[in-house]
Amino acid sequence: MEQQLTIKVFLLNLERSINGYSFFLDIIDHLIMSFKQNFVLSNKITLASLNTIHLNENKNLFFVTAQKSINQINPINLQKVNSFTFSNAIASLSINKSEYIITLSNQQILKGDVENGFKPLDKSRIQSYCTLSNDNFIVTSLRNQTDIYNLQDLKIVKRNIDPNFNANISAFSVDGKYLATGSLDSTCKIWNVDKGFELINTIQGHTNLVNSVAFSADEKCVATGSSDNTCKIWNVDKGFELINTIQGHTYPIYSVAFSAYGKYFATGSFDTTCKIWNVDKRFELINTIEGHTYPIYSVAFSADGKYLTTGSWDNTCKIWNDNMFGEMIGLKTENDIAKINCFDDIINKNNTNNLVEIIKSEKPFAQLYEL
Repeated sequence: MEQQLTIKVFLLNLERSINGYSFFLDIIDHLIMSFKQNFVLSNKITLASLNTIHLNENKNLFFVTAQKSINQINPINLQKVNSFTFSNAIASLSINKSEYIITLSNQQILKGDVENGFKPLDKSRIQSYCTLSNDNFIVTSLRNQTDIYNLQDLKIVKRNIDPNFNANISAFSVDGKYLATGSLDSTCKIWNVDKGFELINTIQGHTNLVNSVAFSADEKCVATGSSDNTCKIWNVDKGFELINTIQGHTYPIYSVAFSAYGKYFATGSFDTTCKIWNVDKRFELINTIEGHTYPIYSVAFSADGKYLTTGSWDNTCKIWNDNMFGEMIGLKTENDIAKINCFDDIINKNNTNNLVEIIKSEKPFAQLYEL
């Protein structure tokens, strides 16, 4: 990076001496100095590619997953606090209030934490390719069969609720009352958790695959993003009737997310853009975020709604802010960004050489420098 800056400054000085564009070049010099001031801290966490980042608000620690390990990171100085390494690759991770649910590539499920270790769940009773969980239940997917277990005693609650279940396109409502499962048949199924995961509605209206599902924080709406290039908003209190059909993307929508206080709604698309919509104004388009070079596969807001992160197949994760000041954290992975989870005011981005970086911003709803 220093070499790049040196080259830029050399060229600017050379151009200044030849053409005398002093005003224009002073602006460029100011931008370079601003960049130097915004860069705060970086640290290499692991030699392996970084897959997902979570922030546990109860412990105020980052949990960075690499291929086979979970690393606890201090968000103040980015030093590794603790780590745990598994014998197989990590397939999925769910963080609940009290413990973490890990699914490995050999279909083994474990629960526990980094400090005290992880205990494998009885593989003769439960195993999965990927899992979705909340504080009470764990949903497993294995060989086209989806089963739901009580997380505490592993008693089966319901078997084979949806053969098309995919943990990455399903979601529990915030209060845990509903489970929404996106499906390959272009529908979204709604299950009543309190009634033993009774199927209460099959949402229809999309003409292609449902790729993403999200509940609003106030639990009044559920959104479905689809390969038909639209996102539909459904009213939970009125039997999941259609409220709005969001249009504007030119390719499939892969990820949807509500901000915590219901002000914004985001859609990430194969067209490499992320669109921000105003929920209070019937999902009026606010902004179209551009900057990725490949499809956006994941979007997520921070818990305070001030930041939005977009993960892409271009192997980067970009952070966008909606206030006049803030911090950004940056990472880059060698692989596609499949999923991002945000749990507090500090969220994540991907950058070079598996570095975690903190960068300050003064731009409203603008991406900061990508190194």
